[in-house]
Amino acid sequence: MGISIEKKTVQAMPADIASEKAIVRIVLSDAKRLYDVPRLNGWHFFDERLGRMFHAIKRLVEANRPVDSLTLLDQLRKDGELDTAGGAKAIKGVIASTYGSDLKACEEIVLQCWQRREGYRIGKALMEESLNPEMPASDVFHGAASQVDMVVNYVEDASRVSTADKVNDFIEYINKPGRENVFRFLNIPLADKIADIEKGSLIVVSGSTGSGKSSLYNTIMKSQLDEDLPCYSWSGENSERAQINRLLAADSKVPAKEIKKNLFNDDPEKVEAFNNATQRLSESKIFIESGSVSGDQLISKIRFLHTTEDCELFLIDRLELVNVSCFSNSVEEGRGELMAKLRTLVVDLDIRVVIACQLRKTYESRPNCEPEIVDLKGTSAIGDSATHIFLLTRPEYHGIMEDENGHSTEGRGKIMIVKNTEGEIGDVPCVFNKEITLWEAYDPDEVESNWNGSGISTLGTVTPNRSSEPVPF
Repeated sequence: MGISIEKKTVQAMPADIASEKAIVRIVLSDAKRLYDVPRLNGWHFFDERLGRMFHAIKRLVEANRPVDSLTLLDQLRKDGELDTAGGAKAIKGVIASTYGSDLKACEEIVLQCWQRREGYRIGKALMEESLNPEMPASDVFHGAASQVDMVVNYVEDASRVSTADKVNDFIEYINKPGRENVFRFLNIPLADKIADIEKGSLIVVSGSTGSGKSSLYNTIMKSQLDEDLPCYSWSGENSERAQINRLLAADSKVPAKEIKKNLFNDDPEKVEAFNNATQRLSESKIFIESGSVSGDQLISKIRFLHTTEDCELFLIDRLELVNVSCFSNSVEEGRGELMAKLRTLVVDLDIRVVIACQLRKTYESRPNCEPEIVDLKGTSAIGDSATHIFLLTRPEYHGIMEDENGHSTEGRGKIMIVKNTEGEIGDVPCVFNKEITLWEAYDPDEVESNWNGSGISTLGTVTPNRSSEPVPF
């Protein structure tokens, strides 16, 4: 015997008319109270009549007009919404109501009811659109995700806590065990100490072609693998195979080119090291992807992995390869919007995001060809939105074979931390290991860092020479 769907009781939509009526009554009697509920709008109300009254009151306040029952009637009449709002009788009913005097509590109830109704609407639309074969599945889910994000923002705003609560949260945060430890971002002690990258950071990485940006990303992933921490890496220019190859090389110490061509099988030690690295990577929470992606898809992916996998570090390679048409028809404006959204996202989710971008060629005319912040290619929003900026340089790649002290520059490079909103800036000399595509510490006990971050040495102007050395694998 089947169950008839038609006989099921229809669930009433979430609403609290008494709270909605109390809000309109309070702001109608004292228009200044409207500023206590700045995020509330007429469309949050379930009762359309009350929503139109509230909207009309807001318009009166914005026009600096007095607010009372007569001016409200006049405004509704001008807007052509008097009948929809229930007329004078409905306004009298609101004035006569006595329920509720706590405006903020009523606001929270109304917003939460609206959020639940929106959840039902989004779920219903998602169910219907999922069954539409003409609509791409990615569009269906990304559209739903965008709407959910908007509703979530209202959830957070409606339940925001007091300053005292925030202070207590901060005290609890700084008293957490291990707070004195520096986050192992690169596992290069001096660089990690200077940068001191906390959660809520947006890190921009840039350098010339061949400077080792992809290898720096590999170094970050290797550090997270060593710490057994989740990490997500997306690249628009390096395939998943290339990224995995680099990471296995860094972990096993087997040269990347040997792994790529399977040339190490005659060496038992390398085979054992490679097998161990393979197993370790397979069991890790290092998520590696490549291919085309849009800005909104990227943000949805970050939210998803943060929620489902507790992932707190995201690597994006690189800004110019993300499709930003979902934000603006202008490429530069779209990239600026993406950077702004990522800056907000790292704070909202308490995560770290690293994004690579290109440089202009202006750095080539400087001593040692060392880049500066002004060389970042594209919108100024890149530098403005970042909490940290790392610039990479390798003298060897530019034909500079000796440093100012006459030492060979072969296999050496520098990580220049030129912006740090909450800490030091400085230049960190490093070893650049091309064979395993890894940046490593360089004599940390003997080499002093150039703490002013100027990137200027005593060498004169040089001519770039890229023909003698291939781009690192």
